[in-house]
Amino acid sequence: MTEAGYYGKPIIKPPVWKREIAWYLFTGGLAGGSSVLALAARLSGNARLARSATVLAAGGLTVSPALLVKDLGRPERFLNMFRVFKRSSPMNVGSWILSVAGTAAGVAAACEVTGRAPRTRTVAQVAAGLLGPPVATYTGVLYIYLKAFHSSDFGTAAAAGVVLFVIIFLLTLVQRATIGRAEVG
Repeated sequence: MTEAGYYGKPIIKPPVWKREIAWYLFTGGLAGGSSVLALAARLSGNARLARSATVLAAGGLTVSPALLVKDLGRPERFLNMFRVFKRSSPMNVGSWILSVAGTAAGVAAACEVTGRAPRTRTVAQVAAGLLGPPVATYTGVLYIYLKAFHSSDFGTAAAAGVVLFVIIFLLTLVQRATIGRAEVG
């Protein structure tokens, strides 16, 4: 339901998002969850999982903004978000979160893959891990702000991202339990 504004016109124009946004939500949610998982794995000493989750987070945080820019149509629309930090704008805050988390995840993944700068990797991984939940959830704030519950594509993509994250998490638990039994026996 759209609130009527002046002269019976809606206060906010309805969004004209395309399919890229559904994929943007999926990759952003997966990247945010993977950032948290990478940090948790690093803290628990599971280097293999930390490496995989770090690379996955960096990949998702590379693809996600590209999909957003494609939906916006012109890269300068995305770049305009960085002229100022505006707390009252969910899109502005989200753009800043996405860029800082993406940079941190990219640095962590580069250090992870090359095996260089372990301290830099740790700092970047902590930053990406702490920004993981906002990356994965800020779009919900944006939806509420824009009242954009018009398309089932977005709910489906978000649900798929959550399901995939849960599957990866459960497989990790099973793998850890199996490795633990193999080391004991």
